[in-house]
Amino acid sequence: MPSSPTPPPDTIHRGDRIALRIIGALALAGAVVALVGSLASALTPLVGDGTLVVSLLTDSPFDDGANSAAGDVLPSGVQAVAAESAVVTLDAAILSGGALALLLIERALSGLVAAVVGASIGYTLLRIARGEAFHRSLFAVAIAVGATLSIGMMLATGLGGLGRMMAADELNTLLGEERFVPGFLADPTVVLIGFAVLGLAYVFRIGERLQHDTKGLV
Repeated sequence: MPSSPTPPPDTIHRGDRIALRIIGALALAGAVVALVGSLASALTPLVGDGTLVVSLLTDSPFDDGANSAAGDVLPSGVQAVAAESAVVTLDAAILSGGALALLLIERALSGLVAAVVGASIGYTLLRIARGEAFHRSLFAVAIAVGATLSIGMMLATGLGGLGRMMAADELNTLLGEERFVPGFLADPTVVLIGFAVLGLAYVFRIGERLQHDTKGLV
């Protein structure tokens, strides 16, 4: 009579399994909070108090007398140019519809990216807790995270930056002087991490294939 196959040994300690499940559940809860928070942040200027907090570049501090002596120290032919970030709270109604829409889309996209990453981390940890570190679904999860981080953040940064440039130009027009710089700062770190995760997706794919090929071998 053939004997039943021996189940594989449990490679994850019970305490580690519990910890992974707790952290995974917290990551999933954080994803929900990030998604709800981003939607609330994007809708508040439209249905709430109508105010919008936005960070804009300025070529000089608003305290005009702070650097008045700079020109006395620099040698001839050298000009000090500073681009500082000023966080301003303004009435959303003073911006054009295009600028406001771009700024709100940036918020929504950023929150969506955070939600996708958090949900993916939670799902992956729960799979690992079940002893399925190279489950076939993790390839699709890693692809989704990598694409969301790279493409999603590129869109969010680009659209938000264009919205800031439009907002700066419109505020300069209202003020009657050039106080804000029609530009924006962009950090490519998150986008590069997204491409790294895309590469990691194929590590999951290779691991899943190796696990399948060696299944049942002693």
